[in-house]
Amino acid sequence: MITEDAIDRILGIFKAVWDTTGHPAFYDDKTGEIPTSDVPWARATIQHATGQQSSLAGTSGTKRFTETGTLFVQVFTPVGDGSTACYRLAKLVRDAYRDARDGELWFRNVQLNEIGTSGAFRQINVTATFSYDEVR
Repeated sequence: MITEDAIDRILGIFKAVWDTTGHPAFYDDKTGEIPTSDVPWARATIQHATGQQSSLAGTSGTKRFTETGTLFVQVFTPVGDGSTACYRLAKLVRDAYRDARDGELWFRNVQLNEIGTSGAFRQINVTATFSYDEVR
């Protein structure tokens, strides 16, 4: 798998589940107005961490490189409902990655991290460690 395919698949899981909510989603490479009103929204970010060679070249001359990193999905909801909406939406995203089955892309340590309240929004992050192999 190449890096661009991995990114598309990682974000594709988020898009598929978040689109069911009808709320705005934001990505690092897309511009747009962040909501300032009483609308839940989320932002997905991918950060690669390591890319190490994990095999020697065989007779074919190809090598395997294992890429790892972290997916961050920040979920924001308006304050005032006891964080009910924020937990519901964050768990929806978390469970999508816990349930994801892809033979080439692995998700581990998928969890919720409560960030707190800032201004009009409550924030909970969903984080997941991912890994995949690139053969060259």
